[in-house]
Amino acid sequence: MRAAVTRQISGAQIICTGDIVAYGAAPARSVAAIRAAGCTVVAGNVECQLGRGAATCGCGFEVGSTCDLLSAEWFAHADAAIGAGDSAWMATLPDMAVFTHHGARYAVLHGGVRDVSRFIWPSSPEAVFAEELASIADLIGPVDAVIAGHAGLPFVRDVVGSRWINAGVIGMPPHDGGAATRYAVLAGRM
Repeated sequence: MRAAVTRQISGAQIICTGDIVAYGAAPARSVAAIRAAGCTVVAGNVECQLGRGAATCGCGFEVGSTCDLLSAEWFAHADAAIGAGDSAWMATLPDMAVFTHHGARYAVLHGGVRDVSRFIWPSSPEAVFAEELASIADLIGPVDAVIAGHAGLPFVRDVVGSRWINAGVIGMPPHDGGAATRYAVLAGRM
């Protein structure tokens, strides 16, 4: 939030692509900060799972894999740390948000349209993006760009007449050897 304050960006202009408490040491404080900011939040798989009282994060990791074992630990920690009010709030979060910026229409989602925990990477085949864009168009009509999360790697990719933007993760650095986390700021026309 410090970067938003520095840039004079109000909470109404901030979008969170979900998984607020994923891998975090302070789940309740993280949720409180996001809620206090008044920003738009779309449900990530973590919010979906916590909102319905599930026992796992729903990432779809291979059973017994390192990611599966680690996620069991942080998910249990997050589940124990947040209150019933936060879980109930998470259950109300939308799967998708839509907005217009400088004449371009954007859809915001977490992973995929039909699978909230779908990992979409910068290296994913064009067909994956085409499938997601077609699903978005079926639900809300065509968009000029998509802002997504889940994969956690920052990238911008022009695909199928649209732009796919993943800002990365503000609470955890990408796998690039550095400690800096990522966020994106939309400015001007696409």
